[in-house]
Amino acid sequence: MASFVDSRAHFEARAREYGVPAELLTHLQNQGINTLGQLAFAFTRPGQEFDEGRFDTWLRSVNAGVALSIGAIASVRRLHFEAEVIVTASLKAAVEAPTSESATPKAIPFAERSVRLAHIRAKLPGLHLEGPGEPSQTLLDEACHQFETRALKYIEPQKCTSH
Repeated sequence: MASFVDSRAHFEARAREYGVPAELLTHLQNQGINTLGQLAFAFTRPGQEFDEGRFDTWLRSVNAGVALSIGAIASVRRLHFEAEVIVTASLKAAVEAPTSESATPKAIPFAERSVRLAHIRAKLPGLHLEGPGEPSQTLLDEACHQFETRALKYIEPQKCTSH
């Protein structure tokens, strides 16, 4: 869940950054498109020829039949293109170096990291997770990596840095 491909928070952040209208983003999410990985496969498979007319028709159907502005369509096209590139790169990396995944933690997208930290703060209100008590990005990346690979390893105290 921490990767760019599977992060809901990263998907929403990128959609907002590209100017996807909030109502259209809600329609996409209501259709189950919550991540870049889902968007990459929602219209076509990554790598297939892109038919702009079919994409516009598909996008209009997702938007409850309401026509979209040219800017909104361009924003979703850009997001879809990024989704395809990221999914393709992720699959390529998994195939080319499957053993290196267990060795090095991947950076968690900033939006995903923020959402996770907010969730932890809400779940554990007695802990002071700010300033010197806030875990560093590297420490969070390592903890999430261990969770995803299901391989628990000792984290040395000198690596338990704060933000």
